[in-house]
Amino acid sequence: MKLKAVVLGWEGKEERARAIAMQLRDQADSVRLTYSTRGSDIVIPGVEGIRVPSEAYFGGKFAQSIREWGDEAMLLVHADTSAADWPEVAAACGRALSSPPIKVWAPEIDVTPWPTALVQFEQSSTSSYLAVAHTDAIVLGLAPDVVQRLRKLDYRENNLGWGVDWVALCYTYANNGIAVRDRSVAIRHDPGSGYPPQEAARQMDAFLRQMTLTEHIQYRFLDSMIEARRRHLRRTSGTT
Repeated sequence: MKLKAVVLGWEGKEERARAIAMQLRDQADSVRLTYSTRGSDIVIPGVEGIRVPSEAYFGGKFAQSIREWGDEAMLLVHADTSAADWPEVAAACGRALSSPPIKVWAPEIDVTPWPTALVQFEQSSTSSYLAVAHTDAIVLGLAPDVVQRLRKLDYRENNLGWGVDWVALCYTYANNGIAVRDRSVAIRHDPGSGYPPQEAARQMDAFLRQMTLTEHIQYRFLDSMIEARRRHLRRTSGTT
């Protein structure tokens, strides 16, 4: 299975996006850098560059990134992240997605609204993989059929991009797949965001109406499980 890495960059993160893309080029079968900038074009030998308007946030950039896609799996990376070894991140992603029934792969991310304690299914495992009810699209691996499912969606009213990972997860569990968090891979994520969460949630609600009935059933189940876990953690620790 081939792996295409997609790096998303924007104003102020151009150099980090460039550095990540160059490192992933050493491991992924191909690399696509989708970015916005007020400066000159970012040109990297061996990396496909797609420049988009500055108004394009995650949803807009992601939609442009998947307009043309073959049979590759995807490693998605936002440029406000860092890792000790990006080629190893790509290798770990590729290994997981080559191991059915895994269809969605995610690393451990230090700053996320979806910590492992909140989203993991109850289980005891010696493996580095934990089955999870949610991931974080900051860094995310997707099997080829999951990418194709996401290509069928309309992103015109979801520029901020919330809900993309929800559709990936719900499609996965509705089709006998699993989503895992890989405890052996650590990602650092810069805190903060540059968009209003209320508007992102509004766009997501409309976006998720494109899910199939079976996907929506999975969404209700997974969301309910997370909310029950959140209440439990609040009662026992008061930290999540």
